[in-house]
This record gives sequence, C-alpha cells and structure tokens, in this order.
Amino acid sequence: MHITTSALRSRLLDAVVRKMDNELNVQLKALPRSAKDPLRALVLRVRAYIEKTQDPVFQQIVFSDAPAVVKDAVITLSEIVQEAKDRGDVPKKISPTAIATMLIGALSNASKWVAAAPDDADRAERLKAATHSVAELVKGLRVSTS
Repeated sequence: MHITTSALRSRLLDAVVRKMDNELNVQLKALPRSAKDPLRALVLRVRAYIEKTQDPVFQQIVFSDAPAVVKDAVITLSEIVQEAKDRGDVPKKISPTAIATMLIGALSNASKWVAAAPDDADRAERLKAATHSVAELVKGLRVSTS
C-alpha cells in the first residue's frame, strides 16, 4: 500500500486539529459549570474560547489550514444551552445546537479580529471589547422574567 505525500499531510493535519480540538474542549470543560446559572457558565466558556484562540499556532491551524467548526466546542456549548433551556432560562423554541454553532462562528470571527490588532494595546482593547460583548450577547438569550 502506497500512501501519497498529500494523503500523509492530510492525516497529519487531521491529527493535529483533533489534538488541538481536544485540548480546547478539556480547557472549556474544566471551567466551572454552574448548575444555578448555565448561561453564566456559557459566558465563561465563550470568553475562554476567545482567549485560547489568540494563540497564533491555534489560529493558523484551525482557522487557516483546517477551517472547520470545532466540533467538541459546539457540543460543549450546546449542552450548556440545553441545560439553560431545560431550566426555562432560554426560549423553548431555540435549538441549542444552532445557538452553539452560531456562537462558535461569531467567536471565530471575533478571535480573528482581536488577533489582527496592529499592536498589543489595541489587541488588549479588542479582547476586552469582544469578551464584554459576547457576555451581553449571551445575556440576550435569557428569557425575561418581568
């Protein structure tokens, strides 16, 4: 059996992406998961995602070389949204997987925007803006109790 160089590169890239995906998922799952407020846990995880994706190696591999949705991150976020839905914290009509997929897409773009800052000071400001904005975005999912 002969393996082409292209096939070998593809397998290697798949293995690297899987490893990075697993590392990110482990880090996200290590964050506190508050049963009292799953949306707060979601905010913590999406902030961690933006921060983790500032690593240039991560960006090159996941966003450029293998531009796919980080599947385990979608699953993790989807589980949290489902928990919030089960508790009545978010509307019953939403799809946790759709919300998680949209969040990951938005987070990927926000991560690229932060990383593209021209200098460290601007990068810090963009990171702050992105993490605060995503917290507000997640708050918008909450069912109004008034």
